[in-house]
Order: sequence, then structure tokens, then C-alpha cells
Amino acid sequence: NYAQAERAYSRGLAWDATTLKQHPKREPFYALYALRAEARQQLSSTDGADGGTLERSSMADLDVVRQGSQGDIYVPLFLAALAGNWTCDTFFEFDYSTLGDDNEQP
Repeated sequence: NYAQAERAYSRGLAWDATTLKQHPKREPFYALYALRAEARQQLSSTDGADGGTLERSSMADLDVVRQGSQGDIYVPLFLAALAGNWTCDTFFEFDYSTLGDDNEQP
């Protein structure tokens, strides 16, 4: 259920924001941004009634990942999530060796 997944990832990111305040040198949990964006993308494509709000939100998540100090590591994963290749269902089976510099960024 993508709606439940989106809420769970958002709660995780809210918790992460709280811990970042306590430990400002720690990096955000970028994988949650990618997973949340994938859930939002799925909800937007199946619902359509949101007027593109969820799709814009998933792009905002990508901006957070891009601006991070480890963006070059996480952006390919993020793009795989937006393409529907890396999801909560495929997390453990995903072929991470397919990620590389040849992924185009939106």
C-alpha cells in the first residue's frame, strides 16, 4: 500500500530531522527520501487527482538528495526508485551493480 508506505517514510524522515538537530554532523537518511519519492510517484500515477502535487513532492525529495554531500552516491538509487526499479518490494533483491554514472538525472 503506497499511501501507508509514504506515511511511514515521512514519519521516518521526521524522526531523522529530530536526530539531525541533536547530531548536526550526521548525514540525513537519503534512502528514505528515495523510497518516499517512489511511493509518491506511484500514488501520483495511480491517483492523478492530486494535480501533480505528489510528483512535485518527489522532485523536492530529489533536490534534498542532490544537495547532500553524498548526492553522487544516492542520486542513481533515487532515479532507480523513480523508475520503479528500486522499491520497498525489491530492496533486498535489487541488483545494486546496475547503478552507475550512466544514469541520467532529471
